[in-house]
Amino acid sequence: MIEPVDFKFGVRNLGIEINEDEMKQIMKYFDTEGCGKISLNAVLHAIRDGSLNERRCKLVEDIYNRLDVSGGENVTIACLEDNYCCLPNPEYVSGQKSESQLKAEFLDVWGRSERSCVISLGEFIDYYKDVSPSIISDDVFENMMRNTWCHN
Repeated sequence: MIEPVDFKFGVRNLGIEINEDEMKQIMKYFDTEGCGKISLNAVLHAIRDGSLNERRCKLVEDIYNRLDVSGGENVTIACLEDNYCCLPNPEYVSGQKSESQLKAEFLDVWGRSERSCVISLGEFIDYYKDVSPSIISDDVFENMMRNTWCHN
């Protein structure tokens, strides 16, 4: 989340001037939480159209298929939790957050508490469509995916 003034000066450095009316429209669209700040992820999502390119999509599908040992789109919350690796996370490495905190935050994204709830391939892809825009390089995205799902 960034302050509107920081956003305005940031894009000015790119040669783009934003007037007050334009800033109001930007806030209306990108202040997704109504907190007076701009969601940088929402901006990146809009710029990159929130989609995965072919390489990233194939990688996400491959990871999901490795998690789905039965082959019937039966990846459960328990499976995600058991296979989610926190080691590459900077907040874990620095000691800011524990493994259980990071796993709980990740699992909260799915909005389900029962460990037996199934996450479909489509839901898994949609999650990474939201993550993808904030990771500029395909190589970095691939490294993040392989390290996050280290048990696969």
